[in-house]
Amino acid sequence: MLRSYQLLLIVGALALTLTGCPSQPPAQPTVNTPPAAAAKPDVNSIQPEKGGFSPKADAPNNFLTFDLKFADAKDVQSWKVTFQNPKDGVQRTLTGTAAKLPPTLTWDGRTDAGKLAPEATYTASLSVDYGKVRAPDTQTSIPFVLDITPPSDTITIKPEPYFPSESLKDTLHIQITTKNGGGQVVNWRLQIIDPDGTVFKNFISEDHRDGDIVWDGRSDSNGLLKPNTTYKVLLSIFDEWGNRAEAYSQLQVGPSKDKNVRPEIPSGPIIFKANTANYTDLPRDLARRNEYVLNELATQLRKYGSAAIVIEGHANKVFWWNKAKGDREQQDVLIPLSRERAEAVRRALIERGIPADQLHAIGVGADDPVVPFSDKGKTWENRRVVFYLK
Repeated sequence: MLRSYQLLLIVGALALTLTGCPSQPPAQPTVNTPPAAAAKPDVNSIQPEKGGFSPKADAPNNFLTFDLKFADAKDVQSWKVTFQNPKDGVQRTLTGTAAKLPPTLTWDGRTDAGKLAPEATYTASLSVDYGKVRAPDTQTSIPFVLDITPPSDTITIKPEPYFPSESLKDTLHIQITTKNGGGQVVNWRLQIIDPDGTVFKNFISEDHRDGDIVWDGRSDSNGLLKPNTTYKVLLSIFDEWGNRAEAYSQLQVGPSKDKNVRPEIPSGPIIFKANTANYTDLPRDLARRNEYVLNELATQLRKYGSAAIVIEGHANKVFWWNKAKGDREQQDVLIPLSRERAEAVRRALIERGIPADQLHAIGVGADDPVVPFSDKGKTWENRRVVFYLK
């Protein structure tokens, strides 16, 4: 049978009571060691959290954070931080007292006068005054970059115009070329934007590291580019310090190449004098409008390169109510007249620099009216020319 015992040991003012069994060793007392105090810095220090920044960047990249350490913080009387570069000297000075020793501070890249500091490689210095306790101390950071020069970029699109097709597998080639500014280009984003301002297609650098995009003309939701539409192309590139550059271009989409769709080229109306191919001997406002339409049309046709273009002339039928007379009018008058109208426009486009061998004039008479012949108030709309790819 085990017997328990108690031993009371008194040494001076210290008393310990031990309880145990003769056959068991005494339990070891538990000692609670207080946590070690945080190590105090041996020296003052100021260091940037990263290697550079741009005051012109979007937040939070438009400032730089610095880590500060104060040696013998209890003895600090005051402190001063300066930002300087070798050429221009100190650009910004921050000061404080012992009442507040910040663990970090930020610089927004501006001078004491509130202006953007010049682009350069900088250092930051922390000066600490200890009064009579010890000598003042100044420590300088590793160098860092203040960069305000954005990168540059170019966009090349081929072919242009692009002719969409539901059945053919034609592709667009978009080449993106970037050039570093003060920092390295790290990523870019290309957006194809429709006339309503909606983003039709997004491309990002992670998917096209070489900057070469081969595209089937379909949107993110698999829709096809609309024929005869001009899309805006926006390229945004970003460098390592947050600088951003943008380049704009246009994507000209031509008529559809699908066989069941006539590849018509949109144009404003050219108004002709009744029963003639004359588009100049008109009231002044109409004649000036015709000149404007022809100038705009020539500009548009240049985008189609060497593609063959058909100019199709049309006319209005007078004897529509009498089949026999109407048929004779079509063959003897309207087909020749509509061809003359197409030829007149062809000559005008040649004068504006479109190659003659690219333009082909035909006349179809009154075979394709846009308004009924009986609508006398609008039949002038049937006197027209239309354009399409051959």
